[in-house]
Amino acid sequence: MAGVGHDPTDPRPVVVYLELPTGQVSWHLPAHPAGWDGHSTTAKYARAQAFVDLVAGP
Repeated sequence: MAGVGHDPTDPRPVVVYLELPTGQVSWHLPAHPAGWDGHSTTAKYARAQAFVDLVAGP
């Protein structure tokens, strides 16, 4: 299981949680500097695939 939380007491207010078989782990992250760019689900997966293709190389 995974999730996102918010900790207003920390300068990095976004908290990402993962539940592992060995217990919970979490990371505080800074808020993203830009908002959602309006991408669709189709565009999201196309961007992710383009990135994989780019780093995988020929």
